[in-house]
Amino acid sequence: MLSRLHTRAHVVVAADGRSATLYRGGQRLWVQLLTTGGRLLIGDSRTLPDSPDPTGQSRQPGSRTLAIQLTAAGTRTVAMRMVPLAAGEQPPADSLAVTPLASWTPGATSPMVLTDIMMSADHLAGFHPQRYRYDITLPPNTATAPKVVPLTPNGTHATVTRATTIPGTAAMRTFRLDANHQKVYGPTYQVHFRQAGKTTTALPVA
Repeated sequence: MLSRLHTRAHVVVAADGRSATLYRGGQRLWVQLLTTGGRLLIGDSRTLPDSPDPTGQSRQPGSRTLAIQLTAAGTRTVAMRMVPLAAGEQPPADSLAVTPLASWTPGATSPMVLTDIMMSADHLAGFHPQRYRYDITLPPNTATAPKVVPLTPNGTHATVTRATTIPGTAAMRTFRLDANHQKVYGPTYQVHFRQAGKTTTALPVA
């Protein structure tokens, strides 16, 4: 089984085939395959041998494919995780659990979201509960990243990891306590701090 994504980015696939990083225009996108029994592959952007190829179909010079190859046939749940990476930011070290669509129960619980984010005693500009990434450009003479404080509704909590450098990232991970007082995690909000002239993203050396 093979599914493909077309891109003009430079793609570097991890040695285990479970993740890849896309580079283009000084930006990075990290992709993680959450489906078990598969791997990511780089290929040419062309029609597959067993696919229709009608006359007049346009070609896409300069594009490549990031393919998902599954080893077992049959009905599968295919899930990918895509995370934009700020300058100096490392890809997430965790892996998310996948719940098949057939098992979703819309409205069963209220979402774990923040109600606001305070940054140095001010409200974070552009905040929205369902927006999880913010990019802040600091003045050139700023030596320390501002402190961020998440505001949560009743029943929702958040752990905070401060940005210790500039460029740097502050992260706020939401969670609730279940009946056994175990943490059940929700989305993570990130505030990326940068300064003009100090943010660079280079291609890896092959």
